[in-house]
Amino acid sequence: MHASSESTSIIFAREINVDLAAAKLTCLGAHLLDTKACWLLRESSVVGLLTVTFYSNEEKEYKNNRIGFIDGEWVFVSADRNKALDFASKAETLSKSHLPENSAESLYELLRSNEFNPKNIVHPNGIEVSQTSAYRGYVDFDEDEPASRYSCW
Repeated sequence: MHASSESTSIIFAREINVDLAAAKLTCLGAHLLDTKACWLLRESSVVGLLTVTFYSNEEKEYKNNRIGFIDGEWVFVSADRNKALDFASKAETLSKSHLPENSAESLYELLRSNEFNPKNIVHPNGIEVSQTSAYRGYVDFDEDEPASRYSCW
């Protein structure tokens, strides 16, 4: 999964916080769809972690699950901020400006195995995309329909 000149990261920038992520998903009708039928991936407020944001029909609210890279794979991290900070201090950092080559596939597998369908991911537009160089290789992991990149319908 390498970025081409036309590909951009599927990860939203840190500036897309919990409120903006929920607003974006609401505009796309996520709250009217099945759980995880519309979701996005963004940089976490805890540096070095990612957050997957989606609407849960069962709980009638947006959920934000943190993900971190440690010991060669992406894993879900505690929702507790202090525990997440502790995890981030032990996780592999982004200061190297890149993650291992297989790290994107590890992330995609974690998401797929937790029922995050790649066809349902919301892509950031040009100004929303993460500028973190380590995430540049995290591009579309569903190559089918580029026309539906910004919608969940």
